[in-house]
Amino acid sequence: MRALRPGTLHRRTAALTLGLALALGALAPQAGAAPPEPGPATSAEAAGAAAAARQYPDGRGRFANPGVVHDGDKWVMLSTGSWSTGGRIAVADAAKGPWDRLSRDLLTRRPQWASTSNHSVWAPSIARADDGGYVVYYSAVVRGTDGRRCIGTGRADRSTGPFVPHDRPIACWAGSGTNPFDAIPSESGNFKLIDATPARVGSQLVLTYKTSNGYQSSGRQMWHTTTRMLKLDPARPDRPVANPRHADGGSIKLTDARSKYIEENPVMVKRGARYTLFTSFGWYGTCDYHTRYRQNGSLWNGWLDRGPTRLPMPSDTCGTGNAHVVRGLPDDSWRVFYNGHVTDVRRSPFTLYVGWVAWNNGRPKVPGRL
Repeated sequence: MRALRPGTLHRRTAALTLGLALALGALAPQAGAAPPEPGPATSAEAAGAAAAARQYPDGRGRFANPGVVHDGDKWVMLSTGSWSTGGRIAVADAAKGPWDRLSRDLLTRRPQWASTSNHSVWAPSIARADDGGYVVYYSAVVRGTDGRRCIGTGRADRSTGPFVPHDRPIACWAGSGTNPFDAIPSESGNFKLIDATPARVGSQLVLTYKTSNGYQSSGRQMWHTTTRMLKLDPARPDRPVANPRHADGGSIKLTDARSKYIEENPVMVKRGARYTLFTSFGWYGTCDYHTRYRQNGSLWNGWLDRGPTRLPMPSDTCGTGNAHVVRGLPDDSWRVFYNGHVTDVRRSPFTLYVGWVAWNNGRPKVPGRL
């Protein structure tokens, strides 16, 4: 999943953030749940808490699930929140910030397929079309459902929006009544699609996203999560086109896992002849959450046979997930925008960190931050 205003939180924003946290944590497995609220602290506990705060240095503000692009002039970052409340769009001259939040809404109106009461959008990201316009991708609640989400799009002439929503989602489950371009079989009543991230990989434009389904197994909460990928039309990135596996433009499956934890936030990059798929794994909001990656020589074949490797990250924060890896400036550099904890796992999982990516024999690592 992919924010909050700086300074004093507005009541509506705080409520939205709490709602997002509850939505994510309502079905959390016991082993991955956030720790309970502490009781009155002893002197030793207070000293330990102060030491923990010193271990996690300040990041670059609070932005949940950063979706980042450089538009040729400036950096633009989108974050989780309400499509009808300002603060979801931020700009900066440099990747490390400072970031200036814009007051404009993310979308100009509600998509016809989306909820009339729940305006939250998760993990928005943007891509530039060949004609110079921009398309935003986001996960919104489907109208008439109890929180089930699908992937929508919107278009604007500039990278900072606001975006005019498309009234047909790019991906949703079959039978949702939304007429999606990419229709996925539903697994249960809590099946949802989130974390859509576009990427230019060589001459192709693709969109990766996650599906999730919670279920019980032997009395334990389990999750079936998959990563899927669409090939997009560079001239009209709000719709898929035929890919080497499916002439009708249907998505392919890149990962398929059953676990007490969730795999999410898929990001595809290409460096040289090798493709790297980054994902987040664990339980969002805890220190068990982290980024990992898979690599493959083919974009469209063989991913299900590729096992994950944990991405080496700076060790002075934890919960290092929601990573968005993009090409940086200068052109041969790479940047990673990710969430971590500025103090402890109960207070600030939305803190933004910005690091650089190094490649050792073609394998990525994050040696430090900007």
